[in-house]
Amino acid sequence: MVRPCLVSWAIVVVLVVGCQYHPTPEDGKQICAEAGKLCPDGYHCESDKTCWTNGHHPDASPNGVPEVASEATIRDTNAEVASPADGPFDVDGGIDAVGRPNGAACMGNTECALGHCVDGVCCESACLGQCSSCDEPDGGVGKCLIVTGMPRGNRAPCGGTAPCTARCDGTDGTACKYPGSDVQCSTGSCLNGSVKTATTCNGAGACTSATASTCASNQCADGSKCSGGCTAASCAVGTYCDATGVCLSGKANGDPCQSNTQCTSTFCVDSVCCSSACNGQCQACREPSNVGTCVTIVGAPRGTRAGCAGIQATCAGQCNGTLATACTYPGSTTVCTAAACSGSGSITSASTCNSSGSCSATTTTACNGGTYCSGGSCVSQAANGAPCQIAAQCQSGNCTGAICCAGGQTGCSGVCKNLAADSANCGACGKQCSGSSCVNGVLTSASSCNAGACSAGATSPCSSNQCANGSMCSGGCSAGMPCGNGKYCDATASCQPTKGNGASCTSGIECTSTFCVDGVCCSSVCSGQCQACKEPSTPGTCVTVSGAPRGGRPACAAAQASCAGQCNGTSATACSYPGSASVCTAASCTGDFTLVSTSVCNGAGACSPANPSACNSGSYCSGGTCTTQATNGGACQRTAQCQSGNCTGSVCCASGQTGCNGVCKTLSTDTSNCGSCGHVCPNPPSNGTAVCSGSSCGVQCIDSVHCGSSCFDCRQPNANVSCAPVGSAAACANTCVGRPLTACGVVNGEPSCGSWDFESGDPNNEGWTVDTALSDAVSGPIYLSTGYASKGTHSLAIPFNGDAMTTFNAAVRVTLCAGGQSIDLSGKTFQASMFLQRTTTPSGGQTGSVFWAPNYQSSFDFSFDDTAPSKIAFSLSGSTTYITIRFTISNPWTGTIFLDDIQIN
Repeated sequence: MVRPCLVSWAIVVVLVVGCQYHPTPEDGKQICAEAGKLCPDGYHCESDKTCWTNGHHPDASPNGVPEVASEATIRDTNAEVASPADGPFDVDGGIDAVGRPNGAACMGNTECALGHCVDGVCCESACLGQCSSCDEPDGGVGKCLIVTGMPRGNRAPCGGTAPCTARCDGTDGTACKYPGSDVQCSTGSCLNGSVKTATTCNGAGACTSATASTCASNQCADGSKCSGGCTAASCAVGTYCDATGVCLSGKANGDPCQSNTQCTSTFCVDSVCCSSACNGQCQACREPSNVGTCVTIVGAPRGTRAGCAGIQATCAGQCNGTLATACTYPGSTTVCTAAACSGSGSITSASTCNSSGSCSATTTTACNGGTYCSGGSCVSQAANGAPCQIAAQCQSGNCTGAICCAGGQTGCSGVCKNLAADSANCGACGKQCSGSSCVNGVLTSASSCNAGACSAGATSPCSSNQCANGSMCSGGCSAGMPCGNGKYCDATASCQPTKGNGASCTSGIECTSTFCVDGVCCSSVCSGQCQACKEPSTPGTCVTVSGAPRGGRPACAAAQASCAGQCNGTSATACSYPGSASVCTAASCTGDFTLVSTSVCNGAGACSPANPSACNSGSYCSGGTCTTQATNGGACQRTAQCQSGNCTGSVCCASGQTGCNGVCKTLSTDTSNCGSCGHVCPNPPSNGTAVCSGSSCGVQCIDSVHCGSSCFDCRQPNANVSCAPVGSAAACANTCVGRPLTACGVVNGEPSCGSWDFESGDPNNEGWTVDTALSDAVSGPIYLSTGYASKGTHSLAIPFNGDAMTTFNAAVRVTLCAGGQSIDLSGKTFQASMFLQRTTTPSGGQTGSVFWAPNYQSSFDFSFDDTAPSKIAFSLSGSTTYITIRFTISNPWTGTIFLDDIQIN
């Protein structure tokens, strides 16, 4: 916006370039906010809110009170204000405004009506958020709005390093948002058979670190991936196929990620692996103290989740830390703009939040008769004789000399006077006409005030030809010597003709009618609250009036302005009051379930109470009425609208359900919406069924003994697999891990008696682990691999890196029984196939041993090399709980040892 120049006069010489300043303004042409403020040296702020060199306003009113500057004068003045209403007064006649309105230029909080000078303009709130602004173009000036892009003004800049620099995203006014893993820092690369993964933004303003590994083929297909790289199907369970063509270990919760397949939990949320789908509008998985764990948050929605509605900061929604599925919004108790006066005769209603992120519309209505607008409410006008500052405050519409007076009267020292006829204030306050005088036996009557001028008194000789004193004849009339009919004895002891109706009087004896009412001789006693005898068109005649009671009669009652009484022109004896058809305040809602009744006039000048009451069960409060709550499946915006108390995805759902595209779904069990809307569990393997349990996809096997060639063995526990036995439940309840040593025959074409073929896809490697007591050269996790197989397509891979001096052993171990029970192997035969794949030059034979029995007491030694697969077989004896296979090297090398088709028969 283009603002007028607002700078301290002390630095105007430095900043004068580019603005039009008035260091020596013309008297009355520069507006000031209050006395002594914003006027240059040598000037004073007069009561008409303009600067004058001598502190004196030349256009004073007859009563010594400067007139308020006209609206035209104010509009022509732009030295320090942006609009007619920028000063601490209301040019439309109201007296309640102090300070500049929202949107006006400012330099400090004290210059603004609401006390908030933000971004160089008066603002509706403090507007302190890093991504908030009160000076946005296109209707945003003076309103605290949430912005996009970079922070405005002197707010703290967004942090982060390119390309991960944060920005304001238009949904959260409090802070900048950092990009996540959807923004790439560097691409994956491959060089000389070594590959590095791509890096992305980590959601905290920096890039992730690349993971380096060796291609299985030792060759690069191009500069970005390995030759003969992996596929999603070729990587073992617990690993994933990276874009560089290598199988990498699945990432733990909290690790940076780009897709669900990278995470062992199968959920990549907010650019990190997460404990669940975590797709609620008010959930997040990357909170500083809970990275990788889904939590319900406070504040603005995180990441790519839909922002809370409400561009105006006052009513913008927020997450409350309790409701995971949706934002909560301020209701009608939160005020956007307070009620304000539009001039002196109209009021603009308060604007409040509508519980949907926006401010309600304001309406401007005229104040009822007998009231005026002040301080954002319509208040009763004052009766004649009451103090005032502007005409609107008076029932008569005449504020003169700081007092309300009837039309044609003037306030003189706090008392209403008729300057046209008042002998003590004739033509001007305090100007008194001369009284009666008696000189040398000639009486001159008192001078009367006529049309604001004192007339000459009539002269007549005293009957005694003598004066009693300087103001009356001797021997005049008195109470003991009354005048005759048609005359009265005046203050000079002279008999005067009685006065006709309408003539000024101070007592009934002066009037032919004997009634002196409202300062004139009247046709009757005229004492009704709504009667008067001095109406302009009927002076001297008692009439029933409209509006406020006249003169010293009691004012109409008015506990509340909207219910104030008035004379109606028909009833002479009393005021009339609005009844129940006149609304004080419309019905409204307090919270979601309490209705505040309509307040109406009670016919006695006051408003009836506005009583709160709870809505009936099954209903909620909206728009000042109790409305029936929606059943499940009905559209909603907030929880209170639903009978179930669960508004999710803009639809009412039963507790525990979530709205997905307008339909309620149970994310914990629905295979088409597992953990999050639209997340479909993958097609099940043979002899298995896809299931959703605890919001995670899994497989339910249907075979009680082996669960199928593409499904896991039910005796190899896995969090994502459960068995549904179809026969003897004991078949899946044995204590042995892996293949139990029982004569259970062949199932689905695979031996299942003390054998390990590594075809199951089991992430636990069918029970085999590194034997740390005998290993010092295992260079990484063991895993199921397609690098070699003597049977089927998979084998157990053992990464190896030994120097033949201090590190030269690699050993793997399997526990035969889960409970640690010892099992007799006498008469059993052990066999296994193995293959050595070196990645360094040395070759030749190597040795190994198979151990069993307590403390490695029983063993069998063997040799192997990398020229061809090796196979060993030997007889077992004695009892044991485990089997260990150890490989020992005699010269330095790195590579992989593969084991397959291990059997105990």
